[in-house]
Amino acid sequence: MPLPFTVPDMGRTFTAITACNAGSGAITLGAVADPGGTSITGVSHRTCSSPGCFFGPPLPAPNSSSTPTSVCIINSVATAASGTTNCLTGVTSLSLPLTSQLFLTGDKEAAPGIQACPTCAGGTCQSGPNATLACTPADTNLGVSGPTSHDCPPDPMDSIGSLPIAFNLTTGTMSKTVITTGVAQAGVFCGFCYDVDVSGTQGTGGYGKCAGGANAGQVCKNSAACPSSTCGSPIPCTADTQCEPAAGIESREACRQGNSGGSSPEGAFSKANGNTINETGSVAGNMSDGLAHPSTLVSIFCVPPTFNSTVDAAADLPGPGAVSLSGSAQVVP
Repeated sequence: MPLPFTVPDMGRTFTAITACNAGSGAITLGAVADPGGTSITGVSHRTCSSPGCFFGPPLPAPNSSSTPTSVCIINSVATAASGTTNCLTGVTSLSLPLTSQLFLTGDKEAAPGIQACPTCAGGTCQSGPNATLACTPADTNLGVSGPTSHDCPPDPMDSIGSLPIAFNLTTGTMSKTVITTGVAQAGVFCGFCYDVDVSGTQGTGGYGKCAGGANAGQVCKNSAACPSSTCGSPIPCTADTQCEPAAGIESREACRQGNSGGSSPEGAFSKANGNTINETGSVAGNMSDGLAHPSTLVSIFCVPPTFNSTVDAAADLPGPGAVSLSGSAQVVP
């Protein structure tokens, strides 16, 4: 898929100050609960930081090289926010694991370009189950793919499952280097145990195992290979020896990521600039004045397979992911 995706602007997330030190400026961060029907200025299901809260507006992932595999992504908080910041320096570390629900939408609208998520134009939803209903745009920067809005959700029938995204955000620097020893595949940033010798019977190789159903315990490539059950969970790894011995249909013996030795085994991240992914954040500085200060949070993470053959092939999953969130940090009463 063409990268990078444009992260919708205008997103807001509130975290709570659970402890602070007036002398050093050190602050401990926690989650803000969904207020429900309670009126709390600025806080809603779309801006809180407890499990289930939305994280930003709907995120379109248009695929100009294969329009039918364009995806709409709804991000929500998986685990309550936690971390630290400093109101005198703006140095921040925030753990905010997400669940990214994927909708295989293609292009649902007749407008120019690809609208992978329903858009909100002229005050009404242009597609999806809420088509023609009132909406408020939630971003300004997506070009022909937007604006999007949670008032205009994608069709639930297009859901193909979800991915766990381990957002460990920082205003500092992060890096991830390819694994150079212990794996047979070159260019592995994010390894998962895989049935590389095709000893399994449910598809050509696979990262999962059928959990229940008629094929319980058998290695599977996609969810279709596991009738009446799921494809189970992939096993993260950094070496082949951490995976199962190559014996029978139960084996996932190799540690690898997407693209089985093709021209770009490292997926979306080219090795032209070396074997390391680097992300650099920026601090907000002194926030004790209560004003908004420019800041950038970054994270590097591993994206597991979706077990949807179309999406995994188009996005070359599993593999590494990286994000840079430029915005403002502010301490509010």
